[in-house]
Amino acid sequence: EILRNNTANQIYKNYRRSMASYKTRTTSSTSPVEDDAGMNPISELTTIDINKMNKDSLKVKLHAIMKYKDAETVDSLLLAPTTDAGQPPSPTSHFDESVTMILNELKQLREENKKYQLEMDACKNEVAVVKNDLADCKKQLYDVNIDNKRLKTKIENLETDRDSIIASVSKQQSYIERVDSERRKNNAIIMGVPEDKDIVDPAGNIANTDKMKVHLLVHALGLKDYEIVYIERLGKVPIAGNRNRPMKVILKDRQSVVELLMAAPKLKETGPQSILSKIFIRRDTHPAIRKEQGRLRQQLKEEKQKPENQGKIVKIDWRSKELIVDGVVIDKLNAQPFQ
Repeated sequence: EILRNNTANQIYKNYRRSMASYKTRTTSSTSPVEDDAGMNPISELTTIDINKMNKDSLKVKLHAIMKYKDAETVDSLLLAPTTDAGQPPSPTSHFDESVTMILNELKQLREENKKYQLEMDACKNEVAVVKNDLADCKKQLYDVNIDNKRLKTKIENLETDRDSIIASVSKQQSYIERVDSERRKNNAIIMGVPEDKDIVDPAGNIANTDKMKVHLLVHALGLKDYEIVYIERLGKVPIAGNRNRPMKVILKDRQSVVELLMAAPKLKETGPQSILSKIFIRRDTHPAIRKEQGRLRQQLKEEKQKPENQGKIVKIDWRSKELIVDGVVIDKLNAQPFQ
């Protein structure tokens, strides 16, 4: 609108100067031009007044532009052809062409403005869609955060329960081990005793049954003759016959087992040629504990062979059930559930 008013005012001023110059050069005109005094004020100019006046008059067009801001009204009043056929052109035709050109440019600007407005509306719609998507994402993120907090709480509770369960299982395992140890307290396991042939002690005594072989071992260790409650071989009978199964010996009391275990190292003093030197005696334990003890013994051998442990004291403390290297605990007997 500002562009329209400024352009119309400037053209109108140029028109007045051109007409004054034209009146001095000619005494007549083929198209009468109305004087400023004969024009109604712009605020009083109506569509009827414009229709009654000469539409080819530049002043009428300028008044129409200044009064009617609506593009469709100006176009319907001014852009329609009004010159009668055969009538000579008005002296102000070159001004009319300029106004027409300006109006066309304004119309083009209005169309471009409409195009840009449509694009702006489309952009606004897209921004609205993006805002809605962001709002949905925020809501989903909020829900995810709530779920994460709930899961974190559940995990913490599960960890607490797990620690409590582990502590409870450890206590139960210790209790079961004590009960099992109490049940096995009168048992001893003897390994390396020939199963398919007789054995002879240094004194020349011969034993051909498992019970006689146990008594022979007891006598060879310098112990009194123990009362043997039960003897059995553990495991399946070997097919090839070249493997000696361990023997489980149940004595009358625990004291007898303790004495037998304390005297067992003397079997190695019978000499490398004696079959007794290849016999070992140990306490009877649960298979799960024996398996863990075997693992700890294997770890002991590996630690002793390491170059960095040369010159260090590497041992197993069977009381605490720990593998120690120069006073530092590096492994221990893990509690295994009994099956």
